[in-house]
Amino acid sequence: MTAKSKKSAPIEASPRSLPAKTRALFACVVIFVIIASLEITLRALSLDLYQENQFFPQNRDINFVEVYDKDHNLFWRLKGNVETDSQEFGALTYRTNSLGFRETEIPPKSKKVRVIALGNSCTFGWGVLRSKTYVSQLRQLMPGIEAFNCGVPGYSSHQGLILLKREILALEPDILLIMFGWNDHWPAGKGIPDNEQSMPPQWILTTQNLLANSRLFQAIRKVSLSLLESNSDRPRLDQRSGLRRVGPVDFKNNLARMIQIAAENDVSVALIVPPIPSLKNYFSGKTISAFHDLHERYQNAVIEVAAETGVPLVNLQIPFDRRSDLYDDAYADGIHFNAAGHRVAAQEISQLLDSIMKMTH
Repeated sequence: MTAKSKKSAPIEASPRSLPAKTRALFACVVIFVIIASLEITLRALSLDLYQENQFFPQNRDINFVEVYDKDHNLFWRLKGNVETDSQEFGALTYRTNSLGFRETEIPPKSKKVRVIALGNSCTFGWGVLRSKTYVSQLRQLMPGIEAFNCGVPGYSSHQGLILLKREILALEPDILLIMFGWNDHWPAGKGIPDNEQSMPPQWILTTQNLLANSRLFQAIRKVSLSLLESNSDRPRLDQRSGLRRVGPVDFKNNLARMIQIAAENDVSVALIVPPIPSLKNYFSGKTISAFHDLHERYQNAVIEVAAETGVPLVNLQIPFDRRSDLYDDAYADGIHFNAAGHRVAAQEISQLLDSIMKMTH
């Protein structure tokens, strides 16, 4: 056979000989398959990927991905139209409306006096049915008003001030109930107070929100946080040293600013002193507690702001000190009062609302 009659062997295409677009598409497919395989494997293994992040404003996406989104201005917010019975988030089923509040949908303003409660998990009603929160019980005690619960777990007065300006005023409240304190005196994660936080742009946070349910994303986050932090670095609620999320001076300023903004928009304000379980009634007559001492500083700050601004005050500590049945387990949770506690709060607040309405409406 001559050289001319020889047939050349077929040449197999190598990846390098393929067009650039085809190679890029091939690489994307391979990466997708690898990521999908890892995601499926992690879901099948059902690993515990929970990892607490002491950098408090950043931790909500992995703790409770079903209910929280990261937010550039508010650090985190409750997702809208969510129902969750996650055991990590609590033993109850919690539902939010389209605005992300533990409420039914808030309708346009009616002729009724509109009361909006601004606060943290105590207002939200952590551990109690929605129908038993003090806001719901206010509606039962005062059918002539419309009251709405805009409390968000974990919020400090810093976040409350931002929420008031950005969203609450648009709901047209006539009376604003304000109760903050617990999260304000939480130690500042990594020593960065709320007013010094620098959050990434919202598009980055939105991307993280979309990825938050991914087991692979959670695994990567768990590993990175484990390498960067140790359990000993995590602050305790009652520790005396270090900066707080909101210091006492800034706490007072935030409350005063909320009152000022409300007044500029013809909204009446009532401050509420957040209660704490009595040492005498719940802790076997103990007389010394760093936990109580710290909280009392913030309680006194609320009382001082009320006196300085002339706004009405509900000091829940006084009626709470008369009872020993308002916390289910004060040792395990000395922050969130039970349904009976919410009932006491509603009764005290309703009396004040009556007097406010007589004077202003």
